[in-house]
Amino acid sequence: MGVENFITDVLTIKRNSTEGSYVKGVWVDGATNDVTVSASVQPVSGRERLLLPEAMRTKETIKVYTDVELKTMLDQLKSDRFAYNGKDYEVIIVEDWSHDTDIPHYKSICTKVDNNEDNRHE
Repeated sequence: MGVENFITDVLTIKRNSTEGSYVKGVWVDGATNDVTVSASVQPVSGRERLLLPEAMRTKETIKVYTDVELKTMLDQLKSDRFAYNGKDYEVIIVEDWSHDTDIPHYKSICTKVDNNEDNRHE
C-alpha cells in the first residue's frame, strides 16, 4: 500500500527558483519553476482550523496530502502556490509524515490567496 492509493489530483506548483528584488522602486518577483505533484486535496476539519493562527482561521483553507514536500515561506522566500478549482492557494504549514505512517506522505495546510495581497512586500 503506497501513497498512490489516496492520490486524486495533479497540481502544478509554482515554486520560486530565484529571489525577487526591487527594480527602480518597484517589486519584481523572482523566477518560478513549475513542479507537478500528485495530491489528495481535502477540506480542513474544525479542529485543524482552530490550530491555525487566529488571523488565518477565517480564510478559505484546504489540506493537501502529497508524496513530495511542498515549501512554505520558512523554506524559501515565497511559499509554493497552486491553482485548485479555479482558486489560488499558498502553502502555510507542512507536516512531514514520511517516517511515522505506513503510507509515507506530507500534509500541507494551504490558504486561498487574495491576489490583491500579492502586492505586499517589505
